[in-house]
Amino acid sequence: MGTCTIFKMPWMMYLWPGLPQIWRRGAWFGLAMAIGFAALVNLSIMTSLIWSELTSSGMRITSWALVGLVWLASAAASYGWGQAVSNLEQECSDGRQDPSQPQGPEVPLADGLQYYLQKNWFEAERVFRRLLRRNNRDMEARLMLAGLLRHTERFEEAKVQLDRLQRIEGSQKWDLEIRQEQRLLEKKETERAESDETASQDETVLYETDMEEETQTTKGLEEPPVDDRQAA
Repeated sequence: MGTCTIFKMPWMMYLWPGLPQIWRRGAWFGLAMAIGFAALVNLSIMTSLIWSELTSSGMRITSWALVGLVWLASAAASYGWGQAVSNLEQECSDGRQDPSQPQGPEVPLADGLQYYLQKNWFEAERVFRRLLRRNNRDMEARLMLAGLLRHTERFEEAKVQLDRLQRIEGSQKWDLEIRQEQRLLEKKETERAESDETASQDETVLYETDMEEETQTTKGLEEPPVDDRQAA
């Protein structure tokens, strides 16, 4: 409620009545439509394959014709509903502000970029998150936040931001930047994994060296002292 986020609606969602409403808004009437259509399809299958001897061919044809009519009507209704919701979300996003968030002084993206270039990660993250609170479909701020999280080695959070960015309608124009950020993220993860492995190997070698030195020292202490008179 009160969000300006616009998510892509996969066309496959329209193939089953009620799914667009469930996926986009979690609407109860969408769930009722989906269950009702499933019951109608199951009934038609039962009458055609299991109760075929108890039903006439005309009844079976009628049941499948009803399934087709319900599917067409629900698909058209869902598409119209989706367009109406998209228009409302677009009107909200045109204001560049999420009405559910408290208003405050404008924070330009340039401030966050300046902090980012200075590697002042704390202040840069504060600016980017504040921009996203005001408009959570601000793709530039979200992309910069993902890069910041990569620099600070918070890889899982960076992946979440990139995933959210890809789900925003209109993010196709950022595909090049998103793929580049994903490659940098994978490279950074690989480098850290290799660094951790190298550090672990170094610790193992150091431990083995210490153990060897300790063993030699212990053996030296256990050897009996040489009697000078016996040596003479």
